[in-house]
Amino acid sequence: MNRLRKLHPLPTIIYFIILLGIQMWTFNSYILAAGYIAASVCMIYMAGFADYLGKLPLDALIVVLCAGINLLAYHDGEHILFYLNGNRVTFEAINFGIHMGIYIVTVIKWCLLYGRIMTEDEFIYLFGRFAPTVALMLSQVFRTIPYLREDYKNIRMASSGLGKSGVRSHMEDISTLISKSLEESIYRGELMEDRGYGVGKRTNYHRFRFKRRDMAAIIIEMTIGVLLFAEVASGRMTIFFYPLCGFRAEKAELITVAAVFFIYGLLPTLLKKDEVR
Repeated sequence: MNRLRKLHPLPTIIYFIILLGIQMWTFNSYILAAGYIAASVCMIYMAGFADYLGKLPLDALIVVLCAGINLLAYHDGEHILFYLNGNRVTFEAINFGIHMGIYIVTVIKWCLLYGRIMTEDEFIYLFGRFAPTVALMLSQVFRTIPYLREDYKNIRMASSGLGKSGVRSHMEDISTLISKSLEESIYRGELMEDRGYGVGKRTNYHRFRFKRRDMAAIIIEMTIGVLLFAEVASGRMTIFFYPLCGFRAEKAELITVAAVFFIYGLLPTLLKKDEVR
C-alpha cells in the first residue's frame, strides 16, 4: 500500500460532517446504496477484507431485525404479500424496514471509519481550545472503549480457565470489568490532579500545520458538499414508501447525485493517514 500524504485535521472533520449530514438526511435508495458501497470499499481498504467479512453477519442481522419489526408494526401499502394474525404484511413495509437497516449499518460504518482516520490528538487539537473539558472527556471515551474490550477478553479467559461458564459467569465478568474501570478512573484522576490539570492557563502542543493542500481539500469538500446539500434540501431526493414506493426526481438525476456522493465517499482512501489504526 502506497504512503499517502497527511492532511490537517480540519479538512478531515469537515469531510465527515458533510458526509454524515447528507447520509443521515435522506432515505433515498440511490444515496443509501452509494453510501453503503463507498463505506464498504473504504473499510476493506483500511481494515482489510477479513475484518469487513467479520462484520457482515452483524450488518445482516440489523437489516433483518429492522425489516421484521417494521412489517409487524406497519401494515400500510398496496402490495399485500400475506396475512399474519389477521394483519396485512406488505412489500412497502418490508422495503421501508430494509432501508432503515441499511441506513443504520451505513452510518455505523462511517463512524467506524471516522474512528480509524481521526485520532484523539487531532480531536483535542480542533476542540480543546473551545471546550477543553468536553474534548478531553470524549477523547478518553474513544480511547477507553478498545481497552475495555481487551480487558473483558482477559477477564473472560481467566474465568474460562477457572472452569466458569453460563450467564452468571458473564455477569460476574462484567462486574469485575466495571470495578476495574472505576478504580483506573480514580487513579487517572489523581494523576491528572498531581500534574496540575486545571491549574492556570493550559498550553497545547501539536504538530499540525495548515498548508495550501489543506485549503484545496476544504474547497473541494465544501464545493461538493454544497451541491449535494442543495439537491437533498430541495426535496427532489425524497422517496415515498406508502402507499407505493416512488421517487420525486427523475432516474438520471438520482443516478448523478448518487454517483457524486459515491465519489465523495471514497475520499477517505485519499485522506488516509500513515498511522491509521
